[in-house]
Amino acid sequence: MPRYATLFLTHSGRLTDMGLCSINYLTRRYASPDRLKTLPSFNELQPASMSNSYNGMVSIFHIDKDITGIRLKFAGVIHDKRKIQHVVQRTKNELIVAYEDGLELWEFSCPIYELNRKSLLNVVKRRVFDHNLFAGIHTAFLADANTIVLSCSSPDAVLKYDLREGKLVDMLRMPELIYGHNYEITEHTDLKSHYINNDAQLTHINSAWPDDNGKIIVSTLIQGAIGVFDEVKSDYHELTRGFVGCHGVRRSQEGLIYFADSVTGSLVFLNDDGRIHSRYAVNSRWLHDVQQIEGSQYAFSLADKNELRICDIMNDRVLFKKRYPVIPDSRFNYFRDRSGIWRGNSTQFLSISPIY
Repeated sequence: MPRYATLFLTHSGRLTDMGLCSINYLTRRYASPDRLKTLPSFNELQPASMSNSYNGMVSIFHIDKDITGIRLKFAGVIHDKRKIQHVVQRTKNELIVAYEDGLELWEFSCPIYELNRKSLLNVVKRRVFDHNLFAGIHTAFLADANTIVLSCSSPDAVLKYDLREGKLVDMLRMPELIYGHNYEITEHTDLKSHYINNDAQLTHINSAWPDDNGKIIVSTLIQGAIGVFDEVKSDYHELTRGFVGCHGVRRSQEGLIYFADSVTGSLVFLNDDGRIHSRYAVNSRWLHDVQQIEGSQYAFSLADKNELRICDIMNDRVLFKKRYPVIPDSRFNYFRDRSGIWRGNSTQFLSISPIY
């Protein structure tokens, strides 16, 4: 059976509080037209470390395929005391690991599609990447082998970072003409010392997907907007809004824009003009992320159920389901850390890497 992809799923110790995740709550929370007019001064903002309160892990699955369909084989889990937000494969044996406040380059002793529980222990952290704007990182996608595109919620910006040179290439901030003004942000602004939290943010951008044609597609939680930065034209335009709480925008193999409409538990497909092409629901009250595997096969991260699910959306068929135990009480940290079964209390972001 040929192996053709590796799937990564991040976990968070955070428990999904449905009272904070409903569309009614989120709409009320950000509804005031004066929300950005009564903010504290920048120097009064607390350090980013005050907001990084959860740990996180990464589960790794190898995906095999034959004439009967796909099968997932659990390869192992990466433990970390810091919260891993997202991972992306850079080369056949390298991962870029994105934390809320930084990046690391991990190198394994074997190709990633051959990883197992033993070889996961033989990892070398080759480089650490840091910048004063690395605050509230959500997703990390490669534009090319040396350029990573980050969605960062604290500066409300897409950051392009050169991994080879270890430097910031560009900051594409969500335009104030559309989303309002909070603070003046430049590449020298220290958001590690003065973190702009959710309620003071313009959009809470949570995904930035680089296209092959010089465009970066973004999703925002506060407006529920899908927008596009066109780097060729030095332009931004909003395709649609109203999907409050949405996450994880990407483009499918077929060319459609898709994202997780989190509060309705729906995978939504858009045409390039912003019109809804189709939807697919998975009975979740907080769908954190969706990742296409191949064709009509999609992986879903159902945070409220703490579950990974893979569906064939064309045939409305569940191909795989894995629900993780929830141990919310911190008094059981000893058991959580040593049980071998606890990954976190909510599933988070997904990514996929084909075989090189």
